[in-house]
Amino acid sequence: MSQPEANGKAFLGMIKYIKTKGGPALLDQILSAADPAAREIFTQKIMVSDWHPYAVFTSFLSTVQARMSNGDPNFFRSVGMVAGRSDLGTIFAIYKRLASQEKLIRSCTTVWSSYYRNAGSMVATEWKPERTIVQISNFPQMSPLHCRLMEGWMAATMEEIGARLLKYEEIKCMSKGASCHEFLYVWQKR
Repeated sequence: MSQPEANGKAFLGMIKYIKTKGGPALLDQILSAADPAAREIFTQKIMVSDWHPYAVFTSFLSTVQARMSNGDPNFFRSVGMVAGRSDLGTIFAIYKRLASQEKLIRSCTTVWSSYYRNAGSMVATEWKPERTIVQISNFPQMSPLHCRLMEGWMAATMEEIGARLLKYEEIKCMSKGASCHEFLYVWQKR
């Protein structure tokens, strides 16, 4: 079986966030503390078309958490919010302009596979405002830090498509023995 991979977009989003918060010097500090495999990836320009081992991506997330979170367990929720707003303003702007809220939520399958491969699948199983459920299945290797990142990313993208979020959280996690990762979003139309 092939190992999970993260697209260059996932790394580039983290780089943008780090540089926005602390400039190139902070990125250099994080890279100097990163494991050798992560440092190796950064020796060349990271491209959107490149695929990298998911284990390196999660290792990089761990280093970012250690250097930037100040112990905040929801740090990556905040990072995900920033990334989601950025992505819908750039990479996925066409989705935002052309689709209804329901279609945008249901398009999560396509979005997931553009960021991660050999990493299970994402599907919206419910998309009503009072209960939107997004599941990531067949991906037991998903890091809890990545779960928090996705919580925030999906929340921000829902806000960008006109939702006013009332509640959002991961309600099932494979790292805690569940059969899938499941995220609940409760929202109202603006």
